[in-house]
Order: sequence, then C-alpha cells, then structure tokens
Amino acid sequence: METMPLNAILLGLIPEALLLIYLGLILIGVRPDMKKLIFAAIVQGILVYYIRRHTMFGIHLLLQYVTLILLIWAVLKVHILGAVLSASIGGGINILIRGPMLLLIQSITGLSLGDILYRPWLRIFSFYPRFIILSIIIYLCVKYNCTLETEMNFLPKINGKIRS
Repeated sequence: METMPLNAILLGLIPEALLLIYLGLILIGVRPDMKKLIFAAIVQGILVYYIRRHTMFGIHLLLQYVTLILLIWAVLKVHILGAVLSASIGGGINILIRGPMLLLIQSITGLSLGDILYRPWLRIFSFYPRFIILSIIIYLCVKYNCTLETEMNFLPKINGKIRS
C-alpha cells in the first residue's frame, strides 16, 4: 500500500492516464473527444490514488487496468474490446518506455528507485521524460495518421467504421 502526495496525482497520474488513453485510442483508430478524454484521465488519476492507497502491490496493477478499461468504455463510449485493446497497447508502450527511463534517471542521479519514489518532486520529475516520449509518439501518430487498423483487421468493425 502506498500513499501518494497530491502533486504526484495532479502532475503525474492524471497526465499519465491522459497520454495512455489517448495513445491507445489513436493506435486503434479512435479519435476521442478531448473533454471526455480529460474527464476520464482525471477520474483514472483519482482512482489510481485510492487503488494504490488501499491495495497491495501487484493487485493494484490489475485494478488500475480494469478501471482504465471501464473508463474508456463508459466515458469515451468505445466498444469494450476496443477499450481492452487500447488500454493494453497504451499501457504496454508505457511500460516499454518506463523501464529504460527509470534506469537512465537512476544512473544520472545515482539514486535508487526507492529514493526516487520517496522524494515527491523527484518522483514527479521521473514521469516527464516518459511523458515527452509518449507525446512525441502521439504527435507522430496523429500527424501521419498511424493506426494499427491495417494490422488488426477487426478494428474497423469494432470502431463502427464497417457495418456487418
């Protein structure tokens, strides 16, 4: 169980949720309404705070994943399979970036992961290199209309672009 400071929620968890949801949806070919996206990110950030505060390590990841899927489905009105895929894709890319970024931050600062997480502002700073990379990926996907729709033939059907 973990208690996160308010600044980590506002400057870390909410922007992270926004980027993950947006990237996952873009990659499955969904262009979300920005107001709904921001609302879902705020709710997810708050939920993650309470999930981390009241559940054991490991279980919190499963609960965060489930709440992310449910928010994408309920707030952004994405087909449930699309919500699962977008949460998985966004989360997977985030994990692939998070590991190397944390190692880089640890090597630059000489601090352990525990030290980084214990220091509120350093913890927030550790989010931002990843946010920059995710933002660049999102920008490029939007600019060049990159989606996984051609690789995953069933996505247009899920997104309602093909009626059967």
